[in-house]
Amino acid sequence: MEPKKTIASPIPLAQALGEPAGKILTACILTAKGDCLVAVDGGGIGSPSSGPGTTALSTDSTSPDASEVFTVTSQGDKHFTLQTVNGNYVTAVGGGGLGQPPSVALPLPIITNGKLLQAGTVFHVILLDEVENLGPGNDRARKVRLATPDLKHYVSAVNGGGVHSVDDPIRTDATEPGKNELFELICFDFQSQTVHGPQRP
Repeated sequence: MEPKKTIASPIPLAQALGEPAGKILTACILTAKGDCLVAVDGGGIGSPSSGPGTTALSTDSTSPDASEVFTVTSQGDKHFTLQTVNGNYVTAVGGGGLGQPPSVALPLPIITNGKLLQAGTVFHVILLDEVENLGPGNDRARKVRLATPDLKHYVSAVNGGGVHSVDDPIRTDATEPGKNELFELICFDFQSQTVHGPQRP
């Protein structure tokens, strides 16, 4: 197995999430097992039209490349959108609350074919160093929970990561956070421009 690549000088997460609405940065997202969240084919995958066995996100990569890097745009108050390398929005179908689909006739919990900012594309970050009173120098300072747009559920990595296409690697039906709902958000590059986007739903 190749050693995991690291990103030099990541921006402190509290600083990144405290940026005003419209601020754009780039980030990679790691699961509890340390695997990278991957936008399959760089984005553009929906359901069920993408075909049987298709998944929009996988969690089986051990080193970040272009498909594991997301554009993150602040919507203010620790709400943000994610866009894949192809420019598509990561969208929680129905705002959240979906588990692993039992058949291709049902929607995936997460899709990546959105072109417009809408309610299902705005996620909320919960910093563990705030919830658990961890100091800013603690090695868990980048650990987060990702609340779905409906603010009733959490994003989960099935088995804590390391999954490609068995059922679906990501689900959005957890109502209580656990190990599979733990992520590490590494922000490493502010983009120079600030855009004025739509107001958060």
